Amino acid sequence: MLLLLFLAILPVQLLMAQNTYDLDDLDEGQVLLNLSVSEDVQVQQDLLSAVLQFTVRGPDSTALQNQVNQAMTQALEILGETDGVDYQTQQYQVHPVYSRRDDPEALEQPIWQAQQSLRLSSLDSPAVLGAVAELQARGLQVQRLGYSLSPAAHRQASESLLEAAIASLQRKAQQTAQLLGKQQAEIIELSLNDTPNHGLRAMSVARTSADSAEMAAPVAEPGRTTVTVSVSARALISP
Repeated sequence: MLLLLFLAILPVQLLMAQNTYDLDDLDEGQVLLNLSVSEDVQVQQDLLSAVLQFTVRGPDSTALQNQVNQAMTQALEILGETDGVDYQTQQYQVHPVYSRRDDPEALEQPIWQAQQSLRLSSLDSPAVLGAVAELQARGLQVQRLGYSLSPAAHRQASESLLEAAIASLQRKAQQTAQLLGKQQAEIIELSLNDTPNHGLRAMSVARTSADSAEMAAPVAEPGRTTVTVSVSARALISP
């Protein structure tokens, strides 16, 4: 008698997706087994990223934009001399700021705000922290500073987990075959779910005015990111 078996053995979980396999293709005594397994590991974050912003306010929007342009030019020069740090400019905004929208005078003579942000990242944490400290001293303010898992580290962990997950599937399929008194268990289909989760660990940094007497270098400590690989499979168990 043909048998369709659904197995739920921890940590292997039952795959609830609709079975599209044609049972008429099974030979006498064969069993179609649907199962899935997940493997995970905690990996220390290795990529430090920072977002800084230069912001100025005043009545002359043109003069403000000139200040932003000069500040960002200096920032890019600093980063250009910093080895091992990737960087890019981000959003540039100029807009009016109204203290009171019901005040006709304020509407006619608004205060303008100009700002532009800069993002930098590296596996070299001291280089990032040093660059951030220097940029803070030039008037840029930290919006975000935190660790995440680099794509390379995530890929390495995922590859290792995939090997473990497939081995677990094969082992469970073989165990089931033995319990049923069968001789063979062949994996005939695999479905991989490997969604990147780089796990940014952001740290808030107090804003400091550009004319502060002393500027201490920022500090940051990495956390851990959980990398998970889930694999679903179908195994054909035969006498």
